[in-house]
Amino acid sequence: PFLHLSSASGQLARDSLLLLVSLSSHHASVQTYIADHSNLTTILATGLGGLYSALPRSLGTADSASWHRLEAADCADIPGLGELVTSLELCCAVLQVAPPRVSAQLLELIQAGFLVPVVGQALVQDSGSVSSTAYLDLFLRVLSSPALLATWVRYILTATVDGSQILEVLIERIAASGQVGRRQDLSNLAAETISVFRFASSHFSYSRPWCPSTWRMLC
Repeated sequence: PFLHLSSASGQLARDSLLLLVSLSSHHASVQTYIADHSNLTTILATGLGGLYSALPRSLGTADSASWHRLEAADCADIPGLGELVTSLELCCAVLQVAPPRVSAQLLELIQAGFLVPVVGQALVQDSGSVSSTAYLDLFLRVLSSPALLATWVRYILTATVDGSQILEVLIERIAASGQVGRRQDLSNLAAETISVFRFASSHFSYSRPWCPSTWRMLC
């Protein structure tokens, strides 16, 4: 219960967890216990969804011309955002010290328990689209694990949610911002979406076999 807290108790819990996971890289019995007999990776993955659901669905300045993309400093002003960023950083740290079996398990659970039911659903909804895209842009920039970053970007570029391909939805929002008489929030949404694409293109080759032709055109 302390893992996702921003207090000293939370930091102690995270440090203890990292020590345990690092031991599993050197002791097969610890690795087997974590992978087969504990819910450690499940707690890490499902905790992300709970923290995300507590985030504001609307950002007060999203329809203002002064809107800027979210930065780490904004975590202090947006309820729950700092805790979620901290938990994402913890997942990255775990992936850096965990043995392959534990890492693969955590990546699978993050996709199945967070990206698919939470992030994907949020991205294709019109309500709160600016905030969900702004959160995504920030999250991608704080991910320090190449494996987790690849999992996120691959999901965004290839996944379909309720019959809608996430990539196509994001492209359509960029196109909508160019229409005559566009609202300021649509312009801000397009700017956030382009920021996501720009970040992804700077970290991944166009030649990736899972990269669709529409993505190459944007690049």
